[in-house]
Amino acid sequence: VIGMTPDFLTLAADTSIRDRVAPLLEQAPPNALILADWHWATPLWLLQRTEGLGAGAEVAYVYPRANEDYEQVWRAWAESANGRPLFSTHAYEWSEWTAAPVGGGYRLFPRPLTALPPELGYTPLDADLGPVRLLGYRIAGMAQGETVVQQGSAVEIQLAWQATGAQEPAPSLTARFFDAQGGFITNADRWLGSDTAAGEVRFTHLSLQLPLNTCAETLVPNVGVYTVDANGFNNLGEINLPALAMRCGG
Repeated sequence: VIGMTPDFLTLAADTSIRDRVAPLLEQAPPNALILADWHWATPLWLLQRTEGLGAGAEVAYVYPRANEDYEQVWRAWAESANGRPLFSTHAYEWSEWTAAPVGGGYRLFPRPLTALPPELGYTPLDADLGPVRLLGYRIAGMAQGETVVQQGSAVEIQLAWQATGAQEPAPSLTARFFDAQGGFITNADRWLGSDTAAGEVRFTHLSLQLPLNTCAETLVPNVGVYTVDANGFNNLGEINLPALAMRCGG
């Protein structure tokens, strides 16, 4: 047991599970329904009972049922919300809802959502890039005011956007990191599809893997919108986000 003491100390200091599930309870109104996988339902129940977070919300474990497709089981639970605020630890692409990231889960809003809910905590943006208006962004896992990322880490940029015109050809979002001199470091792209109505608000996240063998003191996040058609690549515009710093080494 003595030899395992360092492991116990490491586990005691690890807050990753709490960081994932606490935001769901903090944002859930008293009548909310939170649908959860078993490994997330148990910490959600624990925080409700020990700290009173989201005490009025219902946390429902979505369990597999014999001879039923698991996605359809989740859909049936979601439909049972009947207008209650709906959260989920599991994301499916359902045409009836749009999913906004909240902690390690999602808030499901009935479509079409036409305004960015302020309680989601996105940093405001106002950038028209072709048929897409960027409304806000977040860096997942970063506390308010934090600006430092670790060399070699994966950085998730969460974007809220609104369709302002025809989504055909379907646009794509790209997120890139440059150094202070404009040198390219890494990028990630996400196709947005063409089923978003004009005025509708949607949410997209892009995960950018920082290389282990590159260190730049300053990281400049850049977000752009583009389409690809028979004539090739069409850049519809881009915007720089506030710079981040990179912590180099282990």
